[in-house]
Amino acid sequence: MARSLRFHESASESKPKLATELNSAWCLPLHLASAEGHHEIVQQLLDVNGDVCEAHDEDGRTPFHLAAMKGRVEVIKLLTRARPESIRQKLGKGDTVLHLCEKYNRLDSLKTLVDEF
Repeated sequence: MARSLRFHESASESKPKLATELNSAWCLPLHLASAEGHHEIVQQLLDVNGDVCEAHDEDGRTPFHLAAMKGRVEVIKLLTRARPESIRQKLGKGDTVLHLCEKYNRLDSLKTLVDEF
């Protein structure tokens, strides 16, 4: 992890555009780091461009949705502080981050969200 983190630090400093590069599933690096729980990388990406919090993947999910679905508490804290309004963004069926925490049985994540607000 330390090696990839060092690589990412230098990449984010020299090529900040990488933070907004989409893959074939319309995922940004922030989507991937949020889903995997790499909170150090999430923070670096937010430092480069906080607007990426609002980006949707091909399924309409934001990095916040993915962190909630996976129960990534530390990432949820970072995203909540960066863009508190993101908690209200809905998926196609109307699910918010709070709904996803309940749906995927991520009670620690739900508690974190309640504590943050």
